[in-house]
Amino acid sequence: MLHLENIIAQLDHYLNESGLYEADLNKSEEISAKILADWKDRFEQAVRSDFIELLQLDASCSNVFFELFGDQGATIWTMRVVVNDDKADPKLSFWVKSVINYRISKAFLEEVCIRQTNYNGSSLQARILYNKLKSRVTPGYESTIPISELLLN
Repeated sequence: MLHLENIIAQLDHYLNESGLYEADLNKSEEISAKILADWKDRFEQAVRSDFIELLQLDASCSNVFFELFGDQGATIWTMRVVVNDDKADPKLSFWVKSVINYRISKAFLEEVCIRQTNYNGSSLQARILYNKLKSRVTPGYESTIPISELLLN
């Protein structure tokens, strides 16, 4: 199991046990902000650990967003992941969107990387990631790949 999948399961369990899935809708923004503050570092560490252990790549996270009551009742955690490859311009960047209450995570390329024809960095592992993500790009459709498939296969 990926570290990211484990932290998602922990957050889902916490939200269930604390009764926050049944919280008052009027308090959802306040609760979401608190959860984001409390869990942001854990999520970033999970992503970094998965990348280092599985791919020997350094990655950073930014633009983190959490919504307790999102679209169609989904609890959403979203973050931008950038692979640190000094030779790459632009750097490989993609979004990870996790639906916490369904324990699903998918990744999709950031627009600037979609417009690239090839990955130009020096890292073979980053190139493989780019190619996996790029192969899923279909204009007009959700162009995602499950995070476990991206990192484990």
